[in-house]
Amino acid sequence: MFLRTLKSKIGYFIRQIRPLKQHLANTAYDFARFRNYSAYREQNEIDKLIPLLQWYTHIIEKGLSLEKTRLFFGKAVIADIEHFLMHIEKLGGKKNVPEIQCCLDVLTAYVLFNQTHASEELLKENETYLEHISGLVKKYRSSEHTICKGGTLTFTRSKYMDDARQP
Repeated sequence: MFLRTLKSKIGYFIRQIRPLKQHLANTAYDFARFRNYSAYREQNEIDKLIPLLQWYTHIIEKGLSLEKTRLFFGKAVIADIEHFLMHIEKLGGKKNVPEIQCCLDVLTAYVLFNQTHASEELLKENETYLEHISGLVKKYRSSEHTICKGGTLTFTRSKYMDDARQP
């Protein structure tokens, strides 16, 4: 009886180890691919910088979409966006790439949001910051720009539910 129970427990243990072994192998494989191809390792290719630019742009979009958006939020994120734009330009990237133009639309929406909602005093304190962002937009704006509609839309719950029911 004891041996049968021991065999059963060992068999159960072995059946639990096999998937764990496969899981560890898959994790190692995924990590190796991430390490070799991720934009976080070396940001020396435009193809690695564009997704990062999109991700950071989305952070600003998300902040703009919150119900109680903090004024002048995301200054560090915008500094990173500026870094990515400069780095893409340095690597010979083109300005008319849709991802860059949509990023600039989001930055424009950010400036407009802060100009609309900030008090006169707060606007005066951050005037050079907003001018800097506007200058960044002007610098990278392509003459072939088509509106990407980056930024946010305002709508009600009932409008959202009505749109969701549409076929």
